[in-house]
Amino acid sequence: MLHLIDHPALASRPVPWMVDRLYDTHPVVTNVSAEPLDFVRVLITGGRCAPGMTHWGQMLPGESAELCLCEHDLDRTLVTLTWFQAGGGDELFWHFRA
Repeated sequence: MLHLIDHPALASRPVPWMVDRLYDTHPVVTNVSAEPLDFVRVLITGGRCAPGMTHWGQMLPGESAELCLCEHDLDRTLVTLTWFQAGGGDELFWHFRA
């Protein structure tokens, strides 16, 4: 089951992601939690391009990945991350504007 991270039952869990925007079209996403995140997927929607999904798999604590948004209209692009926390059966998601 997919849950919004802002759900009241999950409110005590901090969002495990940090987005570093050193470059406008290449944000770097880092797992800032103390645990691995499993089955991480990235969905990019909005803008000029068709929606696209990328599978990152497991991301260990401190691990980063760079997104390429060069072909996207940054004012209209939404990036959604989905993942499973270790030992949890619920799929969580969080999104940010490019």
